Amino acid sequence: MFVFQQQVISKPDPIAKHGAAKHEDALALASTRKHLDFLLANARKSKSKPGRETKGQPQDEGKKVVSKPEFKEHFIQIDERKKEMLAALIGFCTGSNTCRLEQPKCIVIHFDAIGAGLNALYRAFSYVELPRWRKVTPARPNSVNVSSHFGIARDGETWQFVPLDIVSVHAVGYMHNSISFELVAKRARDITGAQIEKLVDMVAWLCQQYPSIEYVFGHDESYKMRDYFAKEGVYKTNPLYGAWAKGDPGAGVMERVRKRLAEKYGIKKKPMVSAKPGQSD
Repeated sequence: MFVFQQQVISKPDPIAKHGAAKHEDALALASTRKHLDFLLANARKSKSKPGRETKGQPQDEGKKVVSKPEFKEHFIQIDERKKEMLAALIGFCTGSNTCRLEQPKCIVIHFDAIGAGLNALYRAFSYVELPRWRKVTPARPNSVNVSSHFGIARDGETWQFVPLDIVSVHAVGYMHNSISFELVAKRARDITGAQIEKLVDMVAWLCQQYPSIEYVFGHDESYKMRDYFAKEGVYKTNPLYGAWAKGDPGAGVMERVRKRLAEKYGIKKKPMVSAKPGQSD
């Protein structure tokens, strides 16, 4: 006996078909959302990374990024004994016994009044103590020698004598919070255009490295405007140390420096004007 099996042809269930379509749509939507989230996350990351970033260089909008100027490291010897002497001198002036320079607020400009070149400047700074002929304030705790962070020759060649995390002995009341420059020149009129341009490049770069720098001024202004700087919280010294009038680098030099800083880099640091001869605060 033959049994005929009836072939059952199933018809598509419209409800099931609709559910599958909804499921596919949901998967597509989820995938799209994930893709959008991925793109958004990448956009945020790229926005937070402003291109090449050099350590210590603020990426402020609208400010020109200054390339590191060329200079050579010719460090004078600063051994433990000299560090102790430096710390004692800073402690005498400020009450804080340290030779470390952190978050500098000022850049102070000098000329060396020798004009014999960078080698001569290096030799002058390399002694641990001041030469015997140099007059030392009796109250001074020791006779640690003078120094400067940088020296700039007449052709613009620049040497670094002191690391930027160590104080240099260059200006009473400002050693604890300043970076110093010596321009190789006997007189203000001997300072060349090449020196001014290199100084401006160096100052602009240092201002970029240290956003804490607010002031750029001459050694002469450090004395003439000491009351102003004291009110600003920059000038700090022991009254027993004393203070002496200085003539370097002069109002004319500082006018040139301030003008070129503004023209070349848009930098304007306090004080905005140069102290004129004979001006006091």
